[in-house]
Amino acid sequence: MPPSTEQHDTLSGGNAEDVSSQSATVSYAFWLTLFLAATIYASVALAPKLERFLVLKRDHAANQWELVNLDQRVQNLEKVAAALEEDPQFAAELARSRFGAVEPGRDAITVAEELQFATASMTATTQVELPWYYGVVSRFARSTPLRNGALGLAALLTLLGFGFLHHRYSMLIEAAATRATRAVTTLAARYRSE
Repeated sequence: MPPSTEQHDTLSGGNAEDVSSQSATVSYAFWLTLFLAATIYASVALAPKLERFLVLKRDHAANQWELVNLDQRVQNLEKVAAALEEDPQFAAELARSRFGAVEPGRDAITVAEELQFATASMTATTQVELPWYYGVVSRFARSTPLRNGALGLAALLTLLGFGFLHHRYSMLIEAAATRATRAVTTLAARYRSE
């Protein structure tokens, strides 16, 4: 004869609501532990790839800036080439300015080299920065002790989840959670009153 509901409640240590609440808490703790272990493992596995991706993305952006600058420079040089072919006066003026020649009857004003406007030598240098989290990713990707520690923690969390977070220990886990909550509340109340 199967136990009655009253006997089952007595055997499980409480009523059906308490058992359901304990069961839900243990289930949440189990899945949270497995999710955390999977996240840690994924961060160890993906950190080197993410580091390389961030460096490539930075290099790609820097190359794009350089390509735009070179394209603008080519367009400017094409305009100068077209002007040299079509406008002899422009060609003569450009030759005079390049070689320091002065047309008879005109005065030349010498300008210091650092003050001269030289479009051909000007390039916009844009430094593309790595994201703020690159240092963390790089350290995680390169530090073997850190990676081994993280993998050990992920294994420990997996063992904890499968070994201890099941319904057999639900009352023990619920009691520990209640005690921890009570301790935090007591400490918070103590420091609020002071």
